[in-house]
Amino acid sequence: NQEGGCAVGVSGKDGALLKARKLLAEDGRDLGQVGEITQVNKGFLELLLGQGYVPVVSPVGLGDDGQSYNINADAAAADVAAALGASKLIYLTDVAGILDKAGELVSELKASDLEAELTTGAITGGMKVKTQSILKALRGGVERVHVIDGQTPHSVIAELFTDRGVGTLVTLQ
Repeated sequence: NQEGGCAVGVSGKDGALLKARKLLAEDGRDLGQVGEITQVNKGFLELLLGQGYVPVVSPVGLGDDGQSYNINADAAAADVAAALGASKLIYLTDVAGILDKAGELVSELKASDLEAELTTGAITGGMKVKTQSILKALRGGVERVHVIDGQTPHSVIAELFTDRGVGTLVTLQ
């Protein structure tokens, strides 16, 4: 806003932006008020965007049961990008991008290779959820997903406007 933009904070509950349902752990354990998105109110986002606003979405979903559900931010970003038909999604994180087994940055990946790494168990922890979100975004129509270090100054510019980039680019094909 200080730079002339018109950002507006919205909760996923506002205007039923993020409809959600309760999410259970893989082993069936109850995770409390954790949920997953079932629907994105694209019209509400388009209304804000059409009026020149930049929606900053808090990833809290509204369940059919009236409950609030905490949504993983990476998953919410993937669902919102897919719903809007975005061609590109950028994840700003605290690592350089997706790393190989030796800890080296992988500059480019195909979704099938990323899925194989996920299936073998090579990707764990927080990167597992991010990887699942990347794949979901690509399957939802997003053409390119970038994972870059948001702590590095000008990393978005370096990723998008240089030949090699500074993070990891994941594409469907």
